[in-house]
Amino acid sequence: MPDATKPRWGLYGRKPATHPVGYRLLDHYVDAIPEAPPTFDHTNGYDNFLMWGNGPDNSLHANGGNPVGDCAFVGTVVVNLVDEIETHEPAPLPTSDEVVNHYLAYNHGQDVGCNLSELLSYWHTVGLPWSGKIAGYAGLNFRDLDTFWAGVNAFGNGYLGIVVTEAMEQQSNAGEPWDLTGTDADNNVLGGHCVTALARTSAAGDGVVETWAMRQPFTARWFQHNVEEAHVVLTHSQVARKGNGYGLNIAKLESDLNQLSL
Repeated sequence: MPDATKPRWGLYGRKPATHPVGYRLLDHYVDAIPEAPPTFDHTNGYDNFLMWGNGPDNSLHANGGNPVGDCAFVGTVVVNLVDEIETHEPAPLPTSDEVVNHYLAYNHGQDVGCNLSELLSYWHTVGLPWSGKIAGYAGLNFRDLDTFWAGVNAFGNGYLGIVVTEAMEQQSNAGEPWDLTGTDADNNVLGGHCVTALARTSAAGDGVVETWAMRQPFTARWFQHNVEEAHVVLTHSQVARKGNGYGLNIAKLESDLNQLSL
C-alpha cells in the first residue's frame, strides 16, 4: 500500500515481485535479437508525460483529487505512448481520471498498488480502455544490461519494477540521475515503484526512465542495484511492425501465458 508520507514527486504502488510458474524470458520466444546500439531513444526526446494521478495532479478529480499508487497503470499508458511515437499509429491518451478510476475499479475501490505480473496478465486477457489487449509479454534479463537493452530496443519498452530509496528521492528532488552514493541512503528503501525504460544513453548501460511525469536518468550501477523485475510488453503494433518480428513465436508465447500459474 502506498506510504502516507509520500515523496515530493509522487506515490509508490508496486507490490513485491513474483515469478509465475511457467513465465519465461523473451529469449525463449525469438530466434535472435540484434545487439542494441550504444545509445538510442524510442521517444525522440518526448517530454510531455502526465502524472496520471500518481502524484500532485491538478487535472485529477477522481478519488476526491487525491493521488494514488497507480504507477503500474501509468506504466501501461507510457508503453502505449512510446508505441505510438515509434509506430506512428494513433493512441489517444487517457485522462488522469480515467486511469485512476480504472486502477481503483481493478482493486475493488482500494488504493493498494499492483503486482506487475498480475496486471500484465489482466492487460493481456482483459485489456485496458486506452490500449485494448496486448499481444503478449515476457521477461527481460535485467542482470545482463546488454541483453536487457537489446530487448528494449527490439520491442520499444522495458516495464520495470524497482525499489525507491532515500538516495533516489534526494536525487530526483535535485534533478540528478539515480545513482549509488555509497551511503546508508542507498539501502533505505521507501517503497516499490513501476517505471518504463525509454532510452539508453551510454555503452555502459546508463539510461532514462519515465516516472512521475518526467524523464529520469539513471546509471548502470543504480540499475543493477535497484531493479527487481523487468518485462517487455509486446503490443500488436510492435509484433506486426516490419523488422520487429525477430522470429518471434507468438503462438508459443500465447500458449505459455495462458497456462501461467499466477
